[in-house]
Amino acid sequence: MRSDNMAKKENNAEKSSGGNSKNLIIIILVVIIVALGAGGGVYILTQKKAPATAVEKEVKNIAYFDLGEYLLNLKGDTKVNKYLKTTVNISYDGDNKDLVTELESQKPAIRGVGLEFLQSKSSEDFIPASKSSGEHNIDVTKKALITELNKKITKGRIIDVYFQDLIIQ
Repeated sequence: MRSDNMAKKENNAEKSSGGNSKNLIIIILVVIIVALGAGGGVYILTQKKAPATAVEKEVKNIAYFDLGEYLLNLKGDTKVNKYLKTTVNISYDGDNKDLVTELESQKPAIRGVGLEFLQSKSSEDFIPASKSSGEHNIDVTKKALITELNKKITKGRIIDVYFQDLIIQ
C-alpha cells in the first residue's frame, strides 16, 4: 500500500507543479500586455502635447534678409577656373523678432557659411538636371544651403534661399 500512496502523492505533486507553471506564464503575459499598453499610452500622450516647431507652424509674415553679393571660384577642373557671381537672399518668419536680431548680429558668420558652401560646389550644381530626374540641381543645392545655414542659426529657421543675378563663367 505504501507504494500506491507514494505513487498518488507523486502524481498530485506533478499536477500541482504543472498548474503553477501555467499560472506563472499567464501572470507574465498579463504583465507584458499591461506594460505595452502603458508605454503606448505614454507615447500617444507625449505626441499630442509636443509643441509645434518653427518649421511645422504656418508662416504668415515672410521676410527677406540680404546676404549680399558673392564672387567666388567654383570647385572643378583645375585647368579651367569657373567663377560664380550671385546675390543671395534668404526668407524667414518675419514675426520672429529674435531671429531678425540674430541674422543682423551674425551676418558675417552666416555669410561665411554661405561662402564655404558655394565654393564647394561646381558649375553643374547650378544648372538644370536631366529631364528624367524631375528636380533641378539648383534646387538640390538650395535645399542643402538652407540646411547648412540653419545649423548656424539658433533662434528660428530659414525657409528658402534665393539666388539673384546668377552668373557662371
